[in-house]
Amino acid sequence: MEKLKEKIDQGYSLVVFPEAERSYTNDVKRFHKGAFYLAEQFNLDILPLYIHGNSEVLPKGDFIIYDGSITVKVGTRISKDDMSFGKNYSERTKRINAYFRKEFAKLREEIEDENYFKKILFLSFLYKDTDVVKEVKKTSTPINQSILN
Repeated sequence: MEKLKEKIDQGYSLVVFPEAERSYTNDVKRFHKGAFYLAEQFNLDILPLYIHGNSEVLPKGDFIIYDGSITVKVGTRISKDDMSFGKNYSERTKRINAYFRKEFAKLREEIEDENYFKKILFLSFLYKDTDVVKEVKKTSTPINQSILN
């Protein structure tokens, strides 16, 4: 804590990922309290960063970097004095997580159109047996067939 305080006093920013680990999907997991405890202890504002696309471009547990984009959006700063998210770090953890999920859902709606998963779907069949691919194409709707072609 002393080292962190020293760096913050020197003007450094503190970046914390409150989910504590990467997700296999674009779903936001529960937040852990540590980040909000630190914000409370050091009297810091919270600046949400929304990272979208990481689960497709750099999937957790995979060793391949896939073609795609990662979008980083800077959210609205949450002032240390804003009590609408709670009066202590425990309350703020839950309420900011709920707020973050809502805002991230909006970002997903903007980005994930009907073509967003086209490459992912195609790649999931790339190394499959040709009979599997033929069967998928045969039973697909015209819209899905255009995605697979």
